[in-house]
Amino acid sequence: MTRGQLPNRIRRGDVVWVDDPFGFDASEVADDPDDHPYVIISTDAHPFHGTEYLAMLITTTERAEAISVQETDWEYGSLSKPSYISPWTVVTVKDSALFGYQGQLEPTVVDTAVEQFPSYVGL
Repeated sequence: MTRGQLPNRIRRGDVVWVDDPFGFDASEVADDPDDHPYVIISTDAHPFHGTEYLAMLITTTERAEAISVQETDWEYGSLSKPSYISPWTVVTVKDSALFGYQGQLEPTVVDTAVEQFPSYVGL
């Protein structure tokens, strides 16, 4: 997968590469890399926008509840394997943890993922 240079301004829908926010040692889990693509779901309204963001995991693991990311869901960019947004895996990522840029997803696919999140936290 080609990882591009990060844009000057991160915005909702950007797909970025993040160092594993959970601090797992990749050597402890066979065949599991320590970095993943995430889609930024926060907006400029986030109190620390520009230094940290809310993001959802994108994975190659297909699950019934996951949001499939199709080729047509990209404004630009792509991933080389079939991918899925996990709307139950929301993390805060620091700007310093971002190290690659993959592209921009269409707002509709990001909205669909975000709309599923409240059900996972009892709203």
